Amino acid sequence: MLSLFPLAARTGPPLAFCLGAGVIAVIFGLGFAFDVRGMSTRQAARMRERVREARLRRGSLAEPVYPVSPEARMRMSGGFIAFAGVVLCAAGFALLHLG
Repeated sequence: MLSLFPLAARTGPPLAFCLGAGVIAVIFGLGFAFDVRGMSTRQAARMRERVREARLRRGSLAEPVYPVSPEARMRMSGGFIAFAGVVLCAAGFALLHLG
């Protein structure tokens, strides 16, 4: 069986899932949390544009009030995603040592 994680191939699918999902979550979470290459800024700009267009279709010309800016919300969610990735990686390593 060809696998990116040779140890995961021996111990089973839960370990491969935990390690793979954890690494992916850490990469994407850090990208959003630290705004690598402006990912969260571009995403927030797209969100603002969609909201503006939806409000114009309904006939509202007032700008929406955001309690937290979309950029800050994206960076906070990126931090949570990165933390969840670290937890998944730790669970994968725990499965490796248990199984």
